[in-house]
This record gives sequence, structure tokens and C-alpha cells, in this order.
Amino acid sequence: MGDVHLGPTLLVVLSGDRGDLQQLLRTGQPSSLGESIGVGRSPHPATTPPVSEQHPHDWWSAFQIAMRQAVATVEVGKEPAEVAAVSVDAQAHSLVPVDASGAVIRPAKLWNDTTSVPEARELVARLGAAEWARRAGSVPPGAFTISKVLWLARHEPKAFARLQRFAARRLALRGEPPLPLI
Repeated sequence: MGDVHLGPTLLVVLSGDRGDLQQLLRTGQPSSLGESIGVGRSPHPATTPPVSEQHPHDWWSAFQIAMRQAVATVEVGKEPAEVAAVSVDAQAHSLVPVDASGAVIRPAKLWNDTTSVPEARELVARLGAAEWARRAGSVPPGAFTISKVLWLARHEPKAFARLQRFAARRLALRGEPPLPLI
């Protein structure tokens, strides 16, 4: 059959760094990182715990701005033949609540939002730390999503009534379907 040669491809690596969305465009074979060919950056709105919230629409806007900047910095002659993959990195334990149509209900409560500490303590008291560890592999602190869901039910009942699904930040940015509520 002969050797198959893949032309230059574009791997897009996105990562959140202290509230910024940074884009590094790399070119090379899909199995290697290759060389960086462009960089773009766009800050997210600042947050200050204990309340730490951002709207997913701001993430998408930051993504678009940073991607445009990154593409604009690619040198002539280094343009890739195709986009091979897009990789998104993001924080964990954020709550992105969405309704039945997939629309975001309210700003996301980020990983470092600790307003749900009382709800986390209540959840642990109900089941016990040992049982949480046995069933879930850890004991939920106020930063975990499960406590944020209970916080939403208690503090924003109208928003909670609309809640059909929720997504983590990385899934929301990738456009993946949110996780079902069970």
C-alpha cells in the first residue's frame, strides 16, 4: 500500500490559567505536539470567593477572542492544512445549571465558590463521612457540585425548579450535552 503521509495539521490546546482562557495553536502530526504557531489570550471576569460565579456566555466570548488572536499570530506559510483536534482544559466542580432547552439558567458557581459550605456539612451529616467516602470515594466539601445543587434549591428555588440538567465548565465550553439530573 505504501506509506501514508499526513500533512501538517492543527491541534488547538485551550487551558484556563488564573481566570484567563489561553490558546496555543500547535502544528505537527496528531501524535506529537509539534511547534507552537500562534497564541491568543482573553481574560474572564474576575471572581472573589466566597462567591465565585461566571456566566458561560463569557467563557464562549473569551474563547472566540483568544482564538481570533491566536489565528492572527500565525506566520504566513505556517498555516495548517486542517484542524485535527481541539482540546479543552477547565476547572472541575463548577455548576452550570441548564433548563430543558439547554439554556443556561444562571451564572455558573465555580469550583472556588464556597457559599454552599453549610449545605455540604448538612449532606455529610445526613449520610456520614464514612458512608460518603464508601459510596462516592470522597466526602463533599463546599466546593463540590453536589453541595452547590442543594444551595440552588435552598437559595434560588425558582432557578432550581427550571433545572433539568447540569454541566461542568469543560463540558459547557465544548458544547457537549449536560449531565442529566438523577
